[in-house]
Amino acid sequence: MQGPPPAPLIGAMTTAGGLISAADTSWMLIATALVLLMTPALAFFYGGLVRSKNVLNTMMMSLGSLGAVGIAWVVAGYSLAFAPGNGWIGGGAHLFLNGVGLEPKGSIR
Repeated sequence: MQGPPPAPLIGAMTTAGGLISAADTSWMLIATALVLLMTPALAFFYGGLVRSKNVLNTMMMSLGSLGAVGIAWVVAGYSLAFAPGNGWIGGGAHLFLNGVGLEPKGSIR
């Protein structure tokens, strides 16, 4: 015999039949901010390893890579990470964010 369905998490909201956890969303935002702060720090580190005439070029290459990786994520990264596929890598169902909307697609528990 099954018991009642589990109660929603504290701070969770129900949207379009799905469950969005405030704690999960907060953690993803914090982790994203830490990665974005890591990029300029790495640029300063690399800038300290080269001669003074090459510092600006080295730092701009580090910051330019942030844009290149962002575009690569939109083109194929999201699909390889989250589209249905085998146990190791996802498929190409969401290339160029095809079919990705704002509605939740399940929940993380």
